[in-house]
Amino acid sequence: MIARLLHTSRLVLPILIGAMTGVGCSEQSTVKKSTMPAARSSPSKPAASPGISPQIVATEIASLGISQHTIALQDPAIAAYETADWDDHDKNLILGKGIAILVFRRAAGEVPAVVRVLEAKPPLAHYWSHSVEGWLATSSGFLEWSNEDDDKHAIKLAPGSYRLRVSIAENGSVDYDGSVGDDHALIELWPDSTPIQHPTVVTAVKSDQDYWPTDEFVGTRDADALLRMANSKDLNTKLHGIRGLGIIRQGQAHVEAALTDEHFAVRRMAVTALGRFSASNDSRANLVMSLANADDVETQTRVVHSLGEIGGPQALLHLKTIYADKKKNEYVHARIPKALAKIGSTSVVELLERMNKNETREHVKDAIWDSLVELRD
Repeated sequence: MIARLLHTSRLVLPILIGAMTGVGCSEQSTVKKSTMPAARSSPSKPAASPGISPQIVATEIASLGISQHTIALQDPAIAAYETADWDDHDKNLILGKGIAILVFRRAAGEVPAVVRVLEAKPPLAHYWSHSVEGWLATSSGFLEWSNEDDDKHAIKLAPGSYRLRVSIAENGSVDYDGSVGDDHALIELWPDSTPIQHPTVVTAVKSDQDYWPTDEFVGTRDADALLRMANSKDLNTKLHGIRGLGIIRQGQAHVEAALTDEHFAVRRMAVTALGRFSASNDSRANLVMSLANADDVETQTRVVHSLGEIGGPQALLHLKTIYADKKKNEYVHARIPKALAKIGSTSVVELLERMNKNETREHVKDAIWDSLVELRD
């Protein structure tokens, strides 16, 4: 079972961006071997002083291809799957000899992530809803992910042992079947010679309803602070800033500008944030609709969701247009009934009844029926 899960895990590693904090890249980048520079020697080093970040050896943007909730980071020279302790799965990290298995709430799809190799232990940012630390040794100086075609994509660093911290945010945005969401991650490694057998949870959520910082928490942050975050060159910081602006419903121009950002995760988050601004608005609906033909299905489903949140006649028209496009993924079409139910009106009920009469795809038809039941109750 472990081998199957790891074999089907997939990672797309786009462009190397050197030894600076993350700058986004397109999901259309070709997959290629990492040319990340080797880290410095690996003896354990003291943590940086409070408030001071240690030097970053290298940073890379990654798109983690999740399969069966997992993806593995491993040294191919010493990895031993049978040593992985799956009893730790509830900590979101499973450790074994030469292997670390990252566990996500998401069952499938892509999770944007920043991967950093540092000289020493970094401070923990406040906005991560779940952070867990482990330990990983490498004798080859390569840590690999395997994609579904069994191609290997490696991070090159100095042979030695490393502390590993996996931080996850926006898990609460992952949908009911685990394939769509605004979740993203930060993976940090720094030299540490003290082995640990079981992961340590650093920041934990209270329940499935608390997988991300609450809207109330973000709402306490002032708009200027969130604007600075939204304009950051660091991918994770930017994502949190855009989400926060949507929650407090300020900085709409900055959120709209993010729709054309070079990184798919930023564009996807901007679509979600625009759906949060109050009152129906035709121009907002038009802006969101501009990404209806995005290359990835997740962004398309976010467009559908936000159109439902925005509401109004223009959003309704766009949802009809998306449904009429038979080239769209069935999964996207299955999200339309729920979005229509959010708009809600006599005309929407009539539209759903016509859709129910003519629809033949079981998954979509079930979604239509559920929305009709919701509107009739």
